[in-house]
Amino acid sequence: PTRQTPLTARSQHLPKHLRSTADAFALADVSGIRIAAGVRNIGGKIKSSEGSSLSLPASVSAGVAYRFVNTEQHHIEAGADADIFIDGGASASVGVEYSYRNAAFARLGYNYASDKAPVPSFASVGIGFRIRSVRIDASYILPEKESPQKNTFSAGVGIWF
Repeated sequence: PTRQTPLTARSQHLPKHLRSTADAFALADVSGIRIAAGVRNIGGKIKSSEGSSLSLPASVSAGVAYRFVNTEQHHIEAGADADIFIDGGASASVGVEYSYRNAAFARLGYNYASDKAPVPSFASVGIGFRIRSVRIDASYILPEKESPQKNTFSAGVGIWF
Protein backbone atom coordinates (compact mmCIF):
# COMPACT_ATOMS: atom_id res chain seq x y z
CA PRO A 1 0.00 0.00 0.00
CA THR A 2 1.00 3.58 -0.59
CA ARG A 3 1.28 5.81 2.48
CA GLN A 4 2.07 9.47 2.14
CA THR A 5 3.50 11.64 4.85
CA PRO A 6 2.68 15.35 4.80
CA LEU A 7 5.21 18.08 4.12
CA THR A 8 7.69 18.50 6.96
CA ALA A 9 9.84 21.51 7.74
CA ARG A 10 12.67 22.42 10.08
CA SER A 11 13.84 25.87 10.98
CA GLN A 12 17.05 26.69 12.77
CA HIS A 13 16.52 29.70 15.00
CA LEU A 14 20.00 30.97 15.67
CA PRO A 15 21.16 33.63 18.15
CA LYS A 16 20.08 37.16 17.29
CA HIS A 17 23.34 38.02 15.49
CA LEU A 18 22.53 35.21 13.05
CA ARG A 19 19.63 34.79 10.61
CA SER A 20 17.38 31.78 10.28
CA THR A 21 17.50 29.03 7.70
CA ALA A 22 14.91 26.39 6.91
CA ASP A 23 14.55 22.97 5.30
CA ALA A 24 11.31 21.66 3.75
CA PHE A 25 10.77 18.11 2.49
CA ALA A 26 7.93 16.01 1.13
CA LEU A 27 8.09 12.36 2.22
CA ALA A 28 6.32 9.28 0.87
CA ASP A 29 6.38 5.52 1.49
CA VAL A 30 5.47 3.54 -1.62
CA SER A 31 5.37 -0.22 -1.05
CA GLY A 32 8.26 -0.06 1.40
CA ILE A 33 10.37 2.33 -0.68
CA ARG A 34 10.79 5.63 1.17
CA ILE A 35 11.17 8.69 -1.04
CA ALA A 36 12.02 12.27 -0.03
CA ALA A 37 12.48 15.49 -1.98
CA GLY A 38 12.92 19.04 -0.84
CA VAL A 39 15.18 22.00 -0.19
CA ARG A 40 17.87 22.56 2.46
CA ASN A 41 19.35 25.65 4.10
CA ILE A 42 17.03 28.18 2.52
CA GLY A 43 17.55 31.62 4.02
CA GLY A 44 19.78 34.64 4.02
CA LYS A 45 23.42 35.04 4.92
CA ILE A 46 24.37 34.42 8.51
CA LYS A 47 26.89 36.32 10.59
CA SER A 48 29.29 34.78 13.04
CA SER A 49 29.80 36.25 16.50
CA GLU A 50 32.98 37.84 15.06
CA GLY A 51 30.89 39.62 12.38
CA SER A 52 31.90 37.70 9.25
CA SER A 53 29.07 36.80 6.83
CA LEU A 54 28.56 33.52 5.02
CA SER A 55 25.85 31.63 3.21
CA LEU A 56 24.90 28.11 4.19
CA PRO A 57 25.04 25.73 1.19
CA ALA A 58 21.41 25.83 -0.04
CA SER A 59 20.41 22.85 -2.16
CA VAL A 60 17.62 20.94 -3.85
CA SER A 61 17.68 17.36 -2.57
CA ALA A 62 16.14 13.98 -3.33
CA GLY A 63 16.63 10.58 -1.75
CA VAL A 64 15.37 7.02 -1.63
CA ALA A 65 15.73 4.19 0.92
CA TYR A 66 14.67 0.54 1.07
CA ARG A 67 14.85 -2.10 3.81
CA PHE A 68 16.09 -5.31 2.15
CA VAL A 69 16.04 -7.49 5.25
CA ASN A 70 13.24 -6.93 7.72
CA THR A 71 12.99 -9.64 10.37
CA GLU A 72 12.34 -9.29 14.08
CA GLN A 73 16.06 -9.56 14.86
CA HIS A 74 17.79 -8.10 11.79
CA HIS A 75 17.25 -5.14 9.47
CA ILE A 76 19.44 -4.16 6.54
CA GLU A 77 18.57 -0.89 4.86
CA ALA A 78 20.22 0.92 1.96
CA GLY A 79 19.72 4.45 0.77
CA ALA A 80 20.93 7.01 -1.73
CA ASP A 81 20.46 10.75 -2.09
CA ALA A 82 21.63 13.62 -4.24
CA ASP A 83 21.99 17.35 -3.73
CA ILE A 84 22.29 20.09 -6.34
CA PHE A 85 23.66 23.20 -4.69
CA ILE A 86 22.17 26.56 -5.63
CA ASP A 87 25.62 28.20 -5.90
CA GLY A 88 26.97 25.39 -8.10
CA GLY A 89 28.21 21.89 -7.49
CA ALA A 90 26.49 18.64 -6.65
CA SER A 91 26.92 15.63 -4.40
CA ALA A 92 25.54 12.10 -4.22
CA SER A 93 25.59 9.70 -1.27
CA VAL A 94 25.00 6.00 -0.74
CA GLY A 95 24.84 4.17 2.54
CA VAL A 96 23.82 0.97 4.29
CA GLU A 97 22.71 0.30 7.86
CA TYR A 98 22.54 -2.98 9.75
CA SER A 99 20.29 -3.12 12.81
CA TYR A 100 20.18 -5.84 15.45
CA ARG A 101 16.83 -5.96 17.27
CA ASN A 102 16.37 -2.26 16.51
CA ALA A 103 18.75 -1.59 19.40
CA ALA A 104 22.30 -1.74 17.93
CA PHE A 105 23.27 -0.24 14.58
CA ALA A 106 26.30 -0.32 12.27
CA ARG A 107 26.55 2.04 9.29
CA LEU A 108 28.76 2.61 6.23
CA GLY A 109 28.46 5.39 3.70
CA TYR A 110 30.13 7.28 0.90
CA ASN A 111 29.54 10.84 -0.31
CA TYR A 112 30.82 11.86 -3.74
CA ALA A 113 31.11 15.61 -4.30
CA SER A 114 31.90 17.60 -7.42
CA ASP A 115 34.75 20.11 -7.34
CA LYS A 116 32.30 22.99 -6.74
CA ALA A 117 30.41 21.27 -3.88
CA PRO A 118 30.86 22.90 -0.45
CA VAL A 119 31.97 19.62 1.19
CA PRO A 120 34.55 17.31 -0.44
CA SER A 121 34.07 13.57 -1.06
CA PHE A 122 34.36 11.28 1.96
CA ALA A 123 33.53 7.86 3.37
CA SER A 124 31.98 7.39 6.81
CA VAL A 125 31.52 4.65 9.39
CA GLY A 126 29.19 4.76 12.34
CA ILE A 127 27.52 2.95 15.19
CA GLY A 128 24.42 3.60 17.21
CA PHE A 129 22.42 2.29 20.14
CA ARG A 130 18.79 2.71 21.08
CA ILE A 131 17.49 2.17 24.60
CA ARG A 132 13.73 2.74 24.79
CA SER A 133 13.23 6.22 23.30
CA VAL A 134 16.86 7.39 23.62
CA ARG A 135 19.24 6.96 20.69
CA ILE A 136 23.02 7.45 20.85
CA ASP A 137 24.96 7.70 17.58
CA ALA A 138 28.61 8.14 16.66
CA SER A 139 30.39 8.42 13.31
CA TYR A 140 33.86 8.97 11.89
CA ILE A 141 34.56 10.68 8.56
CA LEU A 142 37.33 9.44 6.26
CA PRO A 143 38.01 12.14 3.62
CA GLU A 144 39.59 11.25 0.28
CA LYS A 145 42.13 14.09 0.34
CA GLU A 146 43.57 16.56 2.80
CA SER A 147 40.47 18.22 4.13
CA PRO A 148 39.13 20.12 7.13
CA GLN A 149 37.05 16.95 7.68
CA LYS A 150 40.17 14.91 8.45
CA ASN A 151 39.87 13.16 11.84
CA THR A 152 36.25 14.29 12.29
CA PHE A 153 34.34 12.37 14.92
CA SER A 154 30.66 13.13 15.49
CA ALA A 155 28.40 12.00 18.33
CA GLY A 156 24.76 12.67 19.01
CA VAL A 157 21.93 11.84 21.37
CA GLY A 158 18.30 11.89 20.30
CA ILE A 159 14.92 11.27 21.86
CA TRP A 160 12.18 9.59 19.82
CA PHE A 161 8.57 10.52 20.54
